[in-house]
Amino acid sequence: MKVILLKNVQNLGEKDEIKEVKDGFARNFLIKKGLAKAATDKDVLAVEKRKEENRVCSPPLFSFPRVQGTPQKGRESHRVTGPRAFFLVLVVVVLL
Repeated sequence: MKVILLKNVQNLGEKDEIKEVKDGFARNFLIKKGLAKAATDKDVLAVEKRKEENRVCSPPLFSFPRVQGTPQKGRESHRVTGPRAFFLVLVVVVLL
């Protein structure tokens, strides 16, 4: 039986994955506990569409800060700008 996971299930998969499991496991455990629902064609298309939208619209979790300027002769200084500058400074301070 094909099911769509509604929550992360240990040793099976993550939310919104479509899995093939035995009928008894699906009916007696996954569906009863609200961890999954039976996968119909309509539901499968909706999940795939939602995954595609999330993949296209979601911003990257981390991007490297931009560096401006060129290092001066004999010095290795750069000026970091952008939204990650504070995070970079915070990490450096915490590690020291």
